[in-house]
Amino acid sequence: MNDLVEDANKWVNVMKKDKADVIVEGHNHEQIEQHDYKNKSGKKVIVTEPGNNGECISNINFKLEKDDNGWNVVDKSSKITQFEKSKKERIQGVDNYGKLMCELEFLDDKTKEISL
Repeated sequence: MNDLVEDANKWVNVMKKDKADVIVEGHNHEQIEQHDYKNKSGKKVIVTEPGNNGECISNINFKLEKDDNGWNVVDKSSKITQFEKSKKERIQGVDNYGKLMCELEFLDDKTKEISL
């Protein structure tokens, strides 16, 4: 497990450099589907919070395009999905995360968009 203070300092520094695309909030235990704000450089940053007690998940979507300099986020959105009470649905959410990680592992020059 990483040191929490070290991790916090790392990510605060990243956010100060206006490199964050999304912030997933959790402290207030409220449901915030998508709050948009502009950082100091004028770039849109999404804030989302999925509530509490594992009842919801924030689905964050990025549209990526590749140019000569690499991948760029050209659009982003977030919505909250309420979990069903069944264990089967919760396991499916974990499975979708695994699918995303596999898709990201195999990105290549021909990939234009990923959908799960």
